[in-house]
Amino acid sequence: PAQLRGGATSISDGQIAGFLSGTTLAFDASPAVLWNSPTAAPIDITPSAAYAAQANSVSHGWQAGNSGIDSGIDYRLCASVWHGTAASWENLAASLPSIPDRSWLDNGTHSIWTDGTVLNVAGWANSQRLGGIDFATHAFLWTRPNCYANCVYSTQPPTLTEIGRAPCRERV
Repeated sequence: PAQLRGGATSISDGQIAGFLSGTTLAFDASPAVLWNSPTAAPIDITPSAAYAAQANSVSHGWQAGNSGIDSGIDYRLCASVWHGTAASWENLAASLPSIPDRSWLDNGTHSIWTDGTVLNVAGWANSQRLGGIDFATHAFLWTRPNCYANCVYSTQPPTLTEIGRAPCRERV
């Protein structure tokens, strides 16, 4: 069997988030994984729609990271949230707002945290002017309730707040 390699990217409340490589998949097709203890077997939380993923942060049973998704035109990195399983995957990129004359490109997450009531995910998204070559990176904070009144982990879209934008730059 292939030797497993990968990395731990975040540890919180006994859970460890990260990724594996050296599996039967190509290097760029590494799965996002979660360990429930340092000695536990990794749990693959890569969504079925993704060719690769990485969990970047973990907090109180929630994980945030990035998933590589086929957009129909090319492959895009998408901001992702999980609650311990691949089936619980949420594509945060789906909640990015429309921007006149711009289209969204890759996006992802850096961190996740919760106070037990509100789930917060910090991340970024790149945009491109339609028909142009200038690019911008936007900072985002996705927020939503941890659990709705009936305590079913709903897929209701989160509230999205753009907290900054890097100046446009031309791609060389």
